[in-house]
Amino acid sequence: MGDYIIEVKNISKNYGGVKALTNVSFGMERGRIHALLGENGAGKSTLIRSLSGVEQPSSGEIIINGKKTILTTPTVAHECGISTVYQEPMQMKDMSVAENIYISRYPKKGLLLDKEELYRKTQALIDEIGVNLNPSNHISGLSVAMRQMVEIIKALSFHTDFIIFDEPTSSLSIDEVKVLYRIIHMLKDKGITILYVSHRMEEIFDLCDDAIVLRDGTFVGKCEVADVGSDDLIHMMVGRDLTNLFPKVKAEYGDEVLRVDHLNSKEVHDVSFSIRKGEVLGFGGLVGAGRTEVMRALFGIDAHTGDVYVENEKREIKKSADAVACGISMVPEDRKDQGMIKVMSVGKNITLVTLREYLRMGFLNEALEKKKIDQLVDRLRIKTPSALQLVGNLSGGNQQKVIFAKWLAKKPRVLILDEPTKGVDVGAKTEIYEIINEMAAEGIGIIMISSDMPELIAMSDRILIMKGGKVSGELNKEEFNEEAILKLAI
Repeated sequence: MGDYIIEVKNISKNYGGVKALTNVSFGMERGRIHALLGENGAGKSTLIRSLSGVEQPSSGEIIINGKKTILTTPTVAHECGISTVYQEPMQMKDMSVAENIYISRYPKKGLLLDKEELYRKTQALIDEIGVNLNPSNHISGLSVAMRQMVEIIKALSFHTDFIIFDEPTSSLSIDEVKVLYRIIHMLKDKGITILYVSHRMEEIFDLCDDAIVLRDGTFVGKCEVADVGSDDLIHMMVGRDLTNLFPKVKAEYGDEVLRVDHLNSKEVHDVSFSIRKGEVLGFGGLVGAGRTEVMRALFGIDAHTGDVYVENEKREIKKSADAVACGISMVPEDRKDQGMIKVMSVGKNITLVTLREYLRMGFLNEALEKKKIDQLVDRLRIKTPSALQLVGNLSGGNQQKVIFAKWLAKKPRVLILDEPTKGVDVGAKTEIYEIINEMAAEGIGIIMISSDMPELIAMSDRILIMKGGKVSGELNKEEFNEEAILKLAI
């Protein structure tokens, strides 16, 4: 048996009648980087919450440094040397970096806050990981990457032995990912054990020593990353071979469905493009290049100037309702806060923008609404106990499918997809690509922003690359390669 820092033995977790984890057992060796892999709904988040003290298993044991431990709260987990860097950290944006790191643990002079000591301790931790950060800066003024650095520093402030990283690169640029890698390797060199959760297979092979795989709430296996290939890990995760990760089907193009001329906003400068029915137009570029800002302007979220033509008819889009009215729909990058209402059911989210279609004489025709919901749940293969299930309880991939279903019910002419597979497992990604193919085959013009280079290349018919709020170049299918895209992006 290895020198385990943490072992889980026969861990199970039930939510009512739903089994999230079933008799999961494995150990993690000290000073190694362990990947935690599995499809959405495999039980990864439940396991992380159990190790973080956010919730307790229904049965089983957690052994830390050879001792059985009950992690009743995150505070107890911190005392046991376990910290978690979440994908979406909960931070006090109006407070400083130092105050966020040491919240509820401030050094005192008598009864008063010792701000000098607070900043000194924070600066020492900043120097330890080697990032350019001021302890007195407010969180609200920091980039996503720097806010993540604050969470890493906070983890170190607990004198941790074990850090969990939950999808840490989902919103980072290429250069920011390199910084994160450097810091994780530095933590490993200090003897800290890492549990690393990611859906990006290249990160697993670039960074991790071991892979732990869950499927449907059960432990499938553990292996050294150097001994396997991506196909082996995918098969372990999904229980089947995915012979074609990117099932791109070329649709027959129709007439021009959308033309944008000289679009300008606060962060967008003279952007023009067009798209035809059935075409998938990819938007590439680094984080902050202005891709999302173009779509926010086009969808009426941000004030803008310029001309928009839908099927050769000039349309004024001053708000999102104007965009929807002329046939433009949008699946946003931040699905949890912008794409759905978590406390509403799957069915009600699906019919959210088409509710008037099910009204008869001012009353809701529930049978008609249910028929449409059932059709879309079946068509998109949404995995849910029922349409009455709260959408917030579904896996990330199935939440994304619900948002697709909502806009499909509206029968759009143009569908904007902003990072459509962000935080989605490899099996669900393939299903989403198949949905994109189906929509293109129906003549819908698809605009797809993606920071996943293989996805962008595989699923696009044409790619526009942005830099500094402007279009820096356009590539046709025969010109696609990562080097050409990066050259235009940087």
